[in-house]
Amino acid sequence: MRTFTSPSEVVAFIENYEHIPNGLKNVDLMKEIFEGFELGLFELLTEKENAPLKQVEWTIGFGYIFKCFLYFMALHGYALSHQKDKPLYDLNETIEAWRNYQQEKYYAEVGLKPEPSFKDFVLLKEEDTHLVESHNFLHRIMREQRHREAIMIAIEDRLIEPELDNTELGILIHRDYGMVYAFDIFLPFMALHGYTLEKIETIKLPFFSLEETIKYVEK
Repeated sequence: MRTFTSPSEVVAFIENYEHIPNGLKNVDLMKEIFEGFELGLFELLTEKENAPLKQVEWTIGFGYIFKCFLYFMALHGYALSHQKDKPLYDLNETIEAWRNYQQEKYYAEVGLKPEPSFKDFVLLKEEDTHLVESHNFLHRIMREQRHREAIMIAIEDRLIEPELDNTELGILIHRDYGMVYAFDIFLPFMALHGYTLEKIETIKLPFFSLEETIKYVEK
């Protein structure tokens, strides 16, 4: 088990994106996903509108998830992990369906084709909707809403920043939007494609306990 002996080692680990699976290190792909979130990609997957997404530009959402949320979670010993089981949906196929939908929308805008219907492109099968709605894909400690709220408060208030020599955490958005973006959009989307936020078992992070951070916020 790898043990870090200083906060700077933890920061270096994260800034080198060692907490991000290789399949998600394609910046262009991730930018396309987050731009898709703003334009309706998640609705295309689930056929459910999510109003808070309309309030957050994709560049802000991208910065928040990677520079704030995943950063914060990695400091507490949690990182996205690619599951060994075959995912419910293939990420490349989802992106391809999104591109096709966008192309059909463009054709409609220039008068070459009729307006495309979401229903012709929606991917999520009805029997899989429970994964998005139940939060069962989350690690046990994050399944309670009050714990998720505490995490968002800790990020917004920069509770861990003094311990890291004022390391910049990136662009912040209001915690209510942050919670929707992280727990109701990004993580469900990733879980459907085989990536979940799990306790990092191969390293030891002795500086920050998620349980203790949550307890501190809830005091």
